[in-house]
Amino acid sequence: MNNTIIAALLIAISILWAWFLYSGTDTIVSSGQAPFGTIQVSGEWKSQWIPDTTILNLGAQITQAETQESAYNEMNTTINAIQSILEDAGIEKENIQTANLSVNQNYSYIDGERVSKWFNAYQTLTIQIEKKEESVTNNILDSVSKLENIRVDGVNFDLSDRNSILSKARIQALDNARMKAEEIAAATGVKIKKVLSVTEGTNNSTPIPMYRNSMDVMSDESIWANIQAWELDYTTTVNVTYEIQ
Repeated sequence: MNNTIIAALLIAISILWAWFLYSGTDTIVSSGQAPFGTIQVSGEWKSQWIPDTTILNLGAQITQAETQESAYNEMNTTINAIQSILEDAGIEKENIQTANLSVNQNYSYIDGERVSKWFNAYQTLTIQIEKKEESVTNNILDSVSKLENIRVDGVNFDLSDRNSILSKARIQALDNARMKAEEIAAATGVKIKKVLSVTEGTNNSTPIPMYRNSMDVMSDESIWANIQAWELDYTTTVNVTYEIQ
């Protein structure tokens, strides 16, 4: 009997000692929920900027050329004309990049046999126009639109100093998250100890170019376009988990 009582006492002491060791620690929930002993908050910072960089995607497209050589030569003629326009507009060569280049052959089938029909070729350029007046872009498009075999794939806008701007926005979002966490901690009677994790996301609304053109009025005097950019809206969000005590 005495041995039984002693064994029971030892078990009870072990349980009490384990409770004493672990009662002051936080339990981490592994189900994806916030760990006990933490505060999770999101911080946000919104900003608006006028883009100072225009990105043009345009090039040459040749269809139904009789030979591969003629398709390639016609494409190069248009590309060279585009590059001459860009040079006259003061666009640096390092801001002009070939994005796509393709020459391919089309076939048809006559009496079950594959017969060559014609050749197609296209090349597109990505042109970055930094810190220049809107009239520069408009004049480029005006001149390019008068060329033969031209294709315009799109106009986009950006900020030349985007990385620096996003860095400042990130700091503001983190400050916003810290302020929220401190408010929650003060209201609940706890203290923030340290940051456990941070995740970040940035969304921006790309401005839609406003086109004004007279392509339907094919006058010999002018085929013009007017591109105007809207503001760029950036929203930087951080999700921060703080340990509390």
